[in-house]
Amino acid sequence: MIRITELSLPIDHSADQLRQAIIKRLKIAEEGLRNFVGLSAAMTRVRKTAMCCSLSMLSM
Repeated sequence: MIRITELSLPIDHSADQLRQAIIKRLKIAEEGLRNFVGLSAAMTRVRKTAMCCSLSMLSM
């Protein structure tokens, strides 16, 4: 298992966007990511008009 912290995505991200962000962060092929589990999420304000979601994930 690998723990990923500070993975920032838009609040309305899809499961596919999350999967692609994990693959990009780990620099692996799509087939290399078998499963992932969310540990926590927090919303932060990036600018006056934009917010993002910071996630902590475990990838397997």
